[in-house]
Amino acid sequence: MINKALDQIEKSDIERLISDEVREGRTIEYKESLCIGNDREKKEFLADISSFGNAGGGDILFGVREKRDEDGKSTGTAEAIPGLELSNIDETTLQIENIVRNGLSPRLDIKIHPVPGFQKGPVLIIRIPQSWNSPHMIKFKGSQHFYSRTSAGKYLLDVAELRTAFTQSDVLATKIDRFWTDRISKILAGQTPVPLREWPKLVLFFFPFISLSSTFSVELAQPRQYDEILPDPLGFSDSHHLKGRHNFDGYLRPMPSYEPGICNAYFQLYRSGIVEQVNAELLRPQMARGGKLEPFIPLTPIERMLIEAIQQALSFYREFDVPLPIGIRFGIFGIKGYKIIDPDRLVYSVGEDVLERDHLIFPDVLVQSFDDDIPQLLKPAFDALWQAGDWVRSENYDEQGNYKLVA
Repeated sequence: MINKALDQIEKSDIERLISDEVREGRTIEYKESLCIGNDREKKEFLADISSFGNAGGGDILFGVREKRDEDGKSTGTAEAIPGLELSNIDETTLQIENIVRNGLSPRLDIKIHPVPGFQKGPVLIIRIPQSWNSPHMIKFKGSQHFYSRTSAGKYLLDVAELRTAFTQSDVLATKIDRFWTDRISKILAGQTPVPLREWPKLVLFFFPFISLSSTFSVELAQPRQYDEILPDPLGFSDSHHLKGRHNFDGYLRPMPSYEPGICNAYFQLYRSGIVEQVNAELLRPQMARGGKLEPFIPLTPIERMLIEAIQQALSFYREFDVPLPIGIRFGIFGIKGYKIIDPDRLVYSVGEDVLERDHLIFPDVLVQSFDDDIPQLLKPAFDALWQAGDWVRSENYDEQGNYKLVA
């Protein structure tokens, strides 16, 4: 892999591969042409891409010719850089993205960067990040193969290697579960970074898979700059005037309430890149029918709040170049005896019954692309929330499953 941010790689960086005699290996590969015209070529292309994703990531450079020995075998070093003849770079990029999106399971997020200035056209770099959701299987035209890489190139995974790869994915899930369980128990016990209101709480966590690696951390050397770019505390918009601060775990931005020393919400960024958000104000008892003070869960406001918070957090991760995938988990705690209503429509839960359970924990969400449709990803969770109030599904989606409100 070229040791430089992808969008900053220039012609001189590519030319240096020849002068420095950089050999192909586990994290870099040269291709003189881009062949994705027929099914056989697409399968081979997907094998190359998935092998990097399953092995730790790397760069494939299209438009770089390898040096051959006297027997015509590749030496693994670059000989020339003719570039690619591409009539439309945007169309080629879209075609590549569609092939990868539809041909691998689970999805693998790639980045594509053209470097202009060569004889035939640009060199096209495809950067495959280290995947925390491997192993990735080719699922194109009946193919069901798993590839990985060594310094000698790609190879098919055998049964034992597959078992190990799936076990590593299970370890990631276990780490997330442990962190979540520990933090929820402390939040419910009042062990939060700032004192919160005593009302029920909406809790939202972001788990970048790379954060589960002991070697990754978010740079926190310049804390005050975060006050302009960090997401708002959950449920509070345009709060960038708030002053955050370092704490033992990372960086904290609280939302004070009118009660001295008590907060309505907070945003906690851990050094690992995990984000914890808690809102203890949304679920306060409010006036309902007939002016009666009632405890209820407001459906549409919760949906809007979560969509906005997730979009803000993903923008933050993208700006700080935190790689995908990112797992999202959220729940509502302390709501036994609450009713579920939709105040935007003045509609009450069909059964009028109160909740008999104290906590609602929703299906996990996995973000694999920064361009993912967040309302679509959240639909199973939102449907589950509305079904707790005896609706069939969230009323904020149309019959085709499209989110009807402005997200």
